[in-house]
Amino acid sequence: MKRGTKLPLLLLLLVFLAGTGYYMLQTPQHPTKPQGITIDSILASEQSLRPAVPSPEKLRFPLDHGVHAESSGETWRLIGKLKTETGKHLALEATFVRLKLTAGQSERQSAWTAGQVFLFSCRIMAAGAKPYSDRHQSREALGLAGYDSQNRKLWVYTRQMVFGDGNPDQFAIKLDVPDGTCPLSLEFFTSHSVATPSSAAPIRYYALNRMDARGWVEIAGHKLSVSGQAYFDHTWGPLPATGGQLVRNNFVLQLSDGSAIALSQSRRRDGSGKPVNSGFVIQPDDNTMTLEHDGIEILSDAYWTSSESGIRYPVEWIIRTPNRSILLAVKPWDERLETTDLLTNWSGPISISGKLGGKPVTGFGQMQLTGY
Repeated sequence: MKRGTKLPLLLLLLVFLAGTGYYMLQTPQHPTKPQGITIDSILASEQSLRPAVPSPEKLRFPLDHGVHAESSGETWRLIGKLKTETGKHLALEATFVRLKLTAGQSERQSAWTAGQVFLFSCRIMAAGAKPYSDRHQSREALGLAGYDSQNRKLWVYTRQMVFGDGNPDQFAIKLDVPDGTCPLSLEFFTSHSVATPSSAAPIRYYALNRMDARGWVEIAGHKLSVSGQAYFDHTWGPLPATGGQLVRNNFVLQLSDGSAIALSQSRRRDGSGKPVNSGFVIQPDDNTMTLEHDGIEILSDAYWTSSESGIRYPVEWIIRTPNRSILLAVKPWDERLETTDLLTNWSGPISISGKLGGKPVTGFGQMQLTGY
């Protein structure tokens, strides 16, 4: 399947990409007051930490890096901050999406016999600069896209993500984009455990935090050696419902103390009702803790209005706990990062500053604003 793919199929792909990375974080629209620990007590005493509820089935690696054919949708995502030899910082986001097709969809869309479609998207940008973007999609037919379980390789045309075999002396993930707008070859290494926060079954999710990255990227014809750190997550399960009146604000925060925080906020588009906040923390020791929705506040602090769509986006945020044990300011690298490929939303890298447990921290991350 090339660029002539019909709109409804790609809409489903984009909705799944926007929603499922944090689908397991969502709580009911009108939640009751939570019972148990809050983020404040988490920070106050290590003895009070409440481990996340185990997933229904234990994950197995490297098997679970691959495709889960029973699920209707699946995403693999890398978020990284890279540094060139001259000290210039670059943001990377690379995502593979798999969508399972029904028999009816397969017959309507193509004469090829294929039960699923794969999409790849990649963006690289420097602060204040326009992103370099790469996007391709294809059915798995004729070997144009798919997953090779023997070689642990995920690909769409020439773009591929390869997973290591678990040997700590070898790469954990390798990403290759040999041509196009932003060619690159990057290897990601880790000595940390896989983080498996609690999820709302049947959604499954895991993450790798603080992955060391090295390799090269090519920008405007210049091949640059880079190094840095990255965050990887993999989500699979049923497709989320499309439409509705909700906006969702999603954040991945990688902090200088070695921790990472993933947050999601859902609220009504008209601003009525109380926002629902949820998320989890990956601590420096790789323990994963859930965040209660009344224990964390996610507040918009400044806005940007798109001249193209007229949409007003909350692009600066304050993330805090009621007693200020977490107090983080989130700002975009560039506020002009509205995307209009199919669905109009905002997505891009963010800088983080503030305090965690009374100690200064900085950080890097990714923010996605959908439904506006």
